[in-house]
Amino acid sequence: MNEAKEQAKEVICQIIAAAGGELKKKVALYKAFYYAHLYYWQECEGTLTDYPIVKMPQGPGIDDGSKLLQELESEGRIRIEYEPE
Repeated sequence: MNEAKEQAKEVICQIIAAAGGELKKKVALYKAFYYAHLYYWQECEGTLTDYPIVKMPQGPGIDDGSKLLQELESEGRIRIEYEPE
């Protein structure tokens, strides 16, 4: 699972980079993660990562996504800021 977790972190960083370095909502990241896996499956006929994608109230999400994001922030790979809506 450790390798899958590191792969998931890398995919998350790549998604954020592809979005210009900023995503406003966590749900957008979760959707992009899910669609990246679907696209990879269709185009490459394999799995992008083995990290679990889970069912959530607003659609598919990253299993323990908040924990992964906290780890990425503590590693200095991303910065998380909170803004009121």
